[in-house]
Amino acid sequence: MHPRTKYLLRRVVPVIAFLVAVLIWPLAPTGAAEGSTIAVLNVEQVLNQSKAGKGLRDKVEQIRTANQAKDQENESALRADDEKLQKQRAVLSEEAFLQKQKELQSRLDTLRQEFEARHKGIQAAVDKAQNEIRRAVLEVTRDVAVEKKIDIVISQTATVLMSKDLDITKDVLDRLDAKLSDVPLAIEGQ
Repeated sequence: MHPRTKYLLRRVVPVIAFLVAVLIWPLAPTGAAEGSTIAVLNVEQVLNQSKAGKGLRDKVEQIRTANQAKDQENESALRADDEKLQKQRAVLSEEAFLQKQKELQSRLDTLRQEFEARHKGIQAAVDKAQNEIRRAVLEVTRDVAVEKKIDIVISQTATVLMSKDLDITKDVLDRLDAKLSDVPLAIEGQ
């Protein structure tokens, strides 16, 4: 026998056999899981394609567009005031110039605080709405599982290969749309 073949038989083949055993062992049926019915759900697809998910994205985009326009308007006003102040610098006393500069900085700080508060409020409202959608997805998934006598529902992200027959995403999406077509986006202070 060739020395390389001996090396492969002694070193590599046992390692490959071990790896195959380790990979296949978790797939072997156990007493508790024997006869269990499994289904797969693409949660991201349900969240992204549902009426409630799309509606939420549209609402957030509208709010962000409106806020962006407001922020640009405020920024332009501040920039214009700063330019005006710089032009007046030669005619103002040092004390008056510093006072106006301080006022301008104070306005800028206030606008930054308002921006941050508004951003936090939007994010909190979005999180609340997304949680409502996720709760509805869980309830609908539970209903589908009970109806189809499914014991285990796993996320599609946790699968490597699967039969299309195991996928309940469309059923869950259809039922979610029937149950929850819109979620409110209640932003505090707006």
